[in-house]
Amino acid sequence: MLLSTAAFCLADQWTGWITDQKCAEAGKYAGEQHKKCVESGAAVVFVNDADKKIYKITEPDKVKAHVGEKVTMDATAKGDTLEIENISAAPAGQ
Repeated sequence: MLLSTAAFCLADQWTGWITDQKCAEAGKYAGEQHKKCVESGAAVVFVNDADKKIYKITEPDKVKAHVGEKVTMDATAKGDTLEIENISAAPAGQ
């Protein structure tokens, strides 16, 4: 019984973009300009590559170094918010 309960707590792997809220809504994800938006106070979000859904991030400081980049990460979704365990640049071609 404990094994099945533990399985529900495991993070899923996600691939997509770390960007700012406004650009995510406009469908623009990559590039240095997103860092300027975040530096001026724009919310940091994740855009899922599979369905382009936009997710809030519980600890945006964990991902700020990746703003404007495509990433792969382990995270747990709680509604429209992601709790990120680890993050790295997405492998080339992904």
